Amino acid sequence: MAERRHYRLRISGVGIAFSSSQPLPVTERFAPFLTEERGTDFFVEYREVPALTVPLGEPVYKGERFWVWQEENGVFSRWYFDGMQGNAFFARSRQDRADHVQVDYSPIGRELVSDMGNCFSFCGWEMLLLQKERLLLHASCVDTPLGGLLFSGPSGIGKSTQAELWRQYAGAELINGDRPILSRDEQGWHAWGSPYAGSSRRFVNESCALRALVLLKQAKSCDLRRLRGADAFRRVFAGATANSWDRTSVQNVCRLTEQLVSDLPVYELSCTPDRAAVELLRAELERKASI
Repeated sequence: MAERRHYRLRISGVGIAFSSSQPLPVTERFAPFLTEERGTDFFVEYREVPALTVPLGEPVYKGERFWVWQEENGVFSRWYFDGMQGNAFFARSRQDRADHVQVDYSPIGRELVSDMGNCFSFCGWEMLLLQKERLLLHASCVDTPLGGLLFSGPSGIGKSTQAELWRQYAGAELINGDRPILSRDEQGWHAWGSPYAGSSRRFVNESCALRALVLLKQAKSCDLRRLRGADAFRRVFAGATANSWDRTSVQNVCRLTEQLVSDLPVYELSCTPDRAAVELLRAELERKASI
């Protein structure tokens, strides 16, 4: 029997341990999250099996990388396939206990599960973090002298540009450029770095206290308006990660998003990609701080 290797990560304060007979090279984006701490919230076990038998019936979800079936006991299982292998299913992932995820893979998937990035993705990490009250948002996050800011909106809207402008003109530090993880405690909301940072390649295991959410809109001149209620919720929720096939997942993301937009101011920033956008938002935050 091959010797099993163990790896421990701590991401947004949540401990996730992996056990595999395959070595998992530690890449740049995961190195900051490795930990020697023994306490873990979830244990993910990778196990090679001779073959996998695909479930009967229709899946509840069909994606570009995996399909999802709901088993008789209500548990959702993800079945991963590889387009380079004729779309053959090579791995099945399921959370069989509250703190345990079992990933079975066939020999054709051996190479694919010898990568830490793949293994982290296959375990359904967004599902695990959500169970620990973490919200994953498509945004860029900077820590500024006025507090943490989240710039969110559709891909290509300018999230990275605004984050860089705040770094250049307002002394901000980039926490994450693509997928910050949000959590809430007695002091309020915090944004954490994650192994997914987009083109910024800023992989840091750090957090900052959040001050505001900023939804971007490209324009020929700068304008700022406060969003409230259903409008704020709808637009922030659009950038959150929820497993559409799982009603509980969607309900929890809705609950956390509702709490987030209730606790923090949400702005729509129509802006140009220059210093004017920084000065307009900074003036508003300073005005609010002085009240």
